[in-house]
Amino acid sequence: MKHDFKHEQLPSGKLIYRHFEDGSLVEEYHTYGVLEIGIRYEFEAGVKIAQSYFAKRRTVGRRTYEEARIAYPDMPPADASVEDLGALLLRGARKQERQNKAEAESRLARSAESRFPRPTSTNWLRVITGDKAIWFSSPPGTGRFCPESAASRRDGSGCMSSAFTAPLAALAAAGVSPRGSK
Repeated sequence: MKHDFKHEQLPSGKLIYRHFEDGSLVEEYHTYGVLEIGIRYEFEAGVKIAQSYFAKRRTVGRRTYEEARIAYPDMPPADASVEDLGALLLRGARKQERQNKAEAESRLARSAESRFPRPTSTNWLRVITGDKAIWFSSPPGTGRFCPESAASRRDGSGCMSSAFTAPLAALAAAGVSPRGSK
């Protein structure tokens, strides 16, 4: 099996690339730039069997290609009589995304995490360190609130600032833990 590749560059900047197998045309590409717009033809026994379209470096369907082709007058028109492989691929990808989303929602609904309310805050450091907070006395009798990682605001001791911990210290002096038990 002999493969032969030929290309030609037109003065407009368009590149035409042809792939021959045993002297018979197998593929032909018409492109501008790095797939700013492009069309790919597939041939079998010299007959066009499929087309794929590209715009803005992405696989697109026939309609999007035709819209982008307006800016490139020497690009060939889409042929509606042959199969649009790009549209098939895109439909399959959308179907798979919907299926993956449904499966993820189903897994979440069945998981233990779904019993807890979702945090509305997007400050994940507070959400995470709030869940991992520990209570200790320093000096004895005064409660301080410190995340285990001590990665948030620090006042030198590795704990939250006194403005934040003062109300918590009052609760600790009353014998109430942050979890609500004495």
